[in-house]
Amino acid sequence: MVTSMLEQTTETLFTTLLPVGESAAIPWALHPAWFIILALTVPALAWLGFAWKRALEADPSRPRRHGLRDLKRLLDHARSEPLGCPQPAQLHRWLQATARIWGVPVAAPTAEQIVTALKASSSGNAPTARWHALWQEAEHALYAAEGTVSAQWLERAAQAAAEIERPPRLCWWPNRLSHWLPPLASAALLALGIGITLGPAGADAEEAPTAAGAGLEAADQLAGRALDADWTDWAAHQSLAVVHLGEGHWHRAVAHAATAFVLHPSSREVAEVLRFALQQTDSADRTLRRLALGTGYERFPARMSAAAWQRLSLFAALLLAAGLSILVISMYARGRMLIHAGTATAAAGAIVMALSVVCFHAYGNLARPDAAMVLMPANALPIPTELAPEEHIVPLPPGTVVETQRRFLGWQQVVSRDGSQGWVRRQSVLPFYRPST
Repeated sequence: MVTSMLEQTTETLFTTLLPVGESAAIPWALHPAWFIILALTVPALAWLGFAWKRALEADPSRPRRHGLRDLKRLLDHARSEPLGCPQPAQLHRWLQATARIWGVPVAAPTAEQIVTALKASSSGNAPTARWHALWQEAEHALYAAEGTVSAQWLERAAQAAAEIERPPRLCWWPNRLSHWLPPLASAALLALGIGITLGPAGADAEEAPTAAGAGLEAADQLAGRALDADWTDWAAHQSLAVVHLGEGHWHRAVAHAATAFVLHPSSREVAEVLRFALQQTDSADRTLRRLALGTGYERFPARMSAAAWQRLSLFAALLLAAGLSILVISMYARGRMLIHAGTATAAAGAIVMALSVVCFHAYGNLARPDAAMVLMPANALPIPTELAPEEHIVPLPPGTVVETQRRFLGWQQVVSRDGSQGWVRRQSVLPFYRPST
């Protein structure tokens, strides 16, 4: 009676076989913490860049350096004029640049203000008298009727500019709180905004013949050829799982069904084959049983593969990095819309990040790129030979998920969940993501 029910169920599963040629993605050998580091490093570097830029812009000697640069450019341009005489617009810019050089913070400074600034920044009366004379002559040429400067004015102005020492930069590092939190109003608005807002696509499969209705032997051959071409062909693994179910090879059926499941768990047919195979044996990984046979929330991570959750984590990290970077920009740009956009983007990135990391961790050892499943009762030996002492042999029951490491001749080094390490025959394990060579 039981045998008849198994045969009937196997025939039902066999009629739902999928065409081979459905590739899947392999998980990266990266810890999710690297995505969190990425999400925090990008805005941290942006914040450092803005703080550094603000520190350089807030340097007290910066206006004087820029004024000296503009003054020398202006005089070189004026001396290249065909008339050899500065134009009114050039004289006006010369007055503005001179005021910046000597630190006069007014729009239209007077000669007395320039003299006061000169006395405060230079020693002796010679430079003061020279600049005072140049200033008065430039003002006279600008505002007097038919006023003009003397023929030697340009040379005297150029010589006076050449004698000015370039002011040194006084601030090289963002060493003030105002550099990191520029306007207090913007920082307060940022805090208010934060307080208020609290599968991977596989390769396009070519036209491949379906195994449905072709018989177990034909399905076995077809799936074998497909796996030789692409080990991540989850449909081929599912076909082999059905073939082994029909032949009564429960452990091999569980291994191939588990491989198809970790590659493409969102397929209803793949999940049904795995659940049926798991019910035929008790020696299977508990994480795999939880994902396939658990309650609703335990099966939720199986809506996508571990590789898909990992790639979603990367997208969430970029989203979180973009949101935090926008918030950093909003502190310096004072934009209310930027604050709201950055807060919403960062919150969405944090939520997606948390969900994807939790679901990725739910796969446990199944998400390791070198994960494999034991097909038959095996003994993990300390050395790749059958001559190992019995007291050092670790038995591995079928269905155990291990991590493969080195290979030697026909042996495979594996590490089990509890950390025990040993060598087993290569044909006794089935890799999930990478073929055994």
